Amino acid sequence: MGARRRRAPTEIGSKRDKEGCMKSAKALTLVEVLIVVVIVAIILAIAIPSTSRHVIASNEAVTVAALKQLVGAEATWRQTDPDGNGIQDYWTLDVAGFYGVQDSSGSLRKLIGCDLADADESPCVSYPGHVSCARGGYKFQAMVWDDGAGKPTRYNMNYVPTAKNGVLRRAAGAPGGTYATACNSHLFGFCAVPDKYNTTGIRVFIVNEEGVIYGVDRGNNTFITTWPGTDPTQKTLNGRFWSVVQ
Repeated sequence: MGARRRRAPTEIGSKRDKEGCMKSAKALTLVEVLIVVVIVAIILAIAIPSTSRHVIASNEAVTVAALKQLVGAEATWRQTDPDGNGIQDYWTLDVAGFYGVQDSSGSLRKLIGCDLADADESPCVSYPGHVSCARGGYKFQAMVWDDGAGKPTRYNMNYVPTAKNGVLRRAAGAPGGTYATACNSHLFGFCAVPDKYNTTGIRVFIVNEEGVIYGVDRGNNTFITTWPGTDPTQKTLNGRFWSVVQ
């Protein structure tokens, strides 16, 4: 019988070396994947908060600009008497009225855009196509009381509360006109709050007839209904002072 041919040692060693390299390659690939996953996680951990801060800063800037629009709309309102009540007054009933109040021909006044009017949290004036939604991550509302003189007075001077459900009615002796119940000859106030606190915005903003915008982080998105004194920077809200924004 012929002798069995023995495999050369070099062939056996070569095969083992190849198998070892393949295993090492597979192990290295797994390590690489884990490294990539860790790197991506780190990048996201840095990028997401940065993006969130950018969104909040952008929304707050848009909101400050919107409050300036309301101040401008009030100046136009006082000069042009859109409600036809014959009085040089400010519109103090809501935000939506700057868009939705109709003139004598039934046309909408549109002193602001419908997007800002739609962001009114408590609209009293309705108009075609109204859809309630935030604007730039914020919602808006007309303030109810002015505390500038130390004694709260209503912004809606021709409105008085009734005992039933807090419904407002025209005060006795109030001037006529379709929307005369919203007049105030020298005062107005508006507030803007984040639609979602710490997501779409942080600070609450207010503005009145002086045109100065104040802001504060009150820790939530609750509306302010009363103007905080003659100098809001001397007042605190939830332990935090108001500051001048613009």
